Amino acid sequence: MAALLSWVNWLDRAGEGVTIAASSEVATLRASRLVEPQLRRRWRTMPGATSPVLNIDLGAVRTIGVLALVQPDDAGGISPNNEALGLMAPSDTVRHRLDAVSPGAGALLDTAVLPGGWAAGAHAYVPAAPIAARYWRADLAAASLASAPGYVDLGRAWAGPAWKPARGNFSYGWGRVWEDGSTVSNNPRSGLDFVDVGPNRRALTFAFNVLTQADAAQLDELQRVAGIRGQVLFLPFEDRRIAPVLGRLVQVQPITQPNFVAFQAAFQIRQSL
Repeated sequence: MAALLSWVNWLDRAGEGVTIAASSEVATLRASRLVEPQLRRRWRTMPGATSPVLNIDLGAVRTIGVLALVQPDDAGGISPNNEALGLMAPSDTVRHRLDAVSPGAGALLDTAVLPGGWAAGAHAYVPAAPIAARYWRADLAAASLASAPGYVDLGRAWAGPAWKPARGNFSYGWGRVWEDGSTVSNNPRSGLDFVDVGPNRRALTFAFNVLTQADAAQLDELQRVAGIRGQVLFLPFEDRRIAPVLGRLVQVQPITQPNFVAFQAAFQIRQSL
């Protein structure tokens, strides 16, 4: 299963008629916040509402190759053990519907209920082929959150075109790490350590070592559009062996051509909080 990258989110097209509505929202934490790159700004449902509906108008017909919903790292609050209390469980479900004319009809896509689609607070769906659609309806059912915290936190929604390499996947030698944002200070007199606990965030390092010229052109566009400033959605494996990562490139590295028929590109993506 090939990796997938997306660097254009149609929800971010300010001034182009994008609207976001939800069946439930706290007045100060509205669904319109799903366009914010800081996931902790969040959309939160009202207490008791754990099966909300999102209705998104992209303002025009757009090409969609991937849909994603990502929770903030502190969804539902943080426990004394520094763990989020409101992450969606793998058993919680999502249903996606896409339309060009009638919102919610599912004329272009109706996934029905997708069980087992959540991993580490993230969900992504890749249609069999790109779909030209304007309206996206997402029905969430978070039974695991019904008793506690009793609401749903969502930090970002993503609908955009997607790229996959023509030849296989990223190369062996890739890595992943949980970066710890904590600060540890030491008292030189007593030798005691004092820890200021910070957030954990994921970072993935990977490279494509056998790219076609067309693939290299696509990744050149990724660098132009996103750079280190824009967010990038990365699915290491479509079968969700590793959860999707929404983040930014740590740095922009050259795309190289080691021989006549192949190009290479390397990336490191750090999770957005």
